[in-house]
Amino acid sequence: MRISKFIYLPFLLYSSISFSCSFDTDCDVGSHCLKGSGQLYGICAGGMNPGNSYDTQPVYSPMDINHSYGNTCQFDTDCGVNSHCMKSGGSIYGTCM
Repeated sequence: MRISKFIYLPFLLYSSISFSCSFDTDCDVGSHCLKGSGQLYGICAGGMNPGNSYDTQPVYSPMDINHSYGNTCQFDTDCGVNSHCMKSGGSIYGTCM
């Protein structure tokens, strides 16, 4: 029984981790890919599932000391110091940036 709990743990963690995107089509319906200037990968933001996991490359920002860049959030406090929770108008969830 104890082993079965550890089998489900990666799936629970996987659903809350944000992955990067290259195009809007890499994101869930209603989301769009936000990329910095000259960047190959960005963050899926907006829509029903911001920070979704339909992409193949994990998002990474070397300047993010909190390791929260791209995570799904509700409030700025979910993102850590110097990061903000960016939401579409009327959305409950956003993406840490």
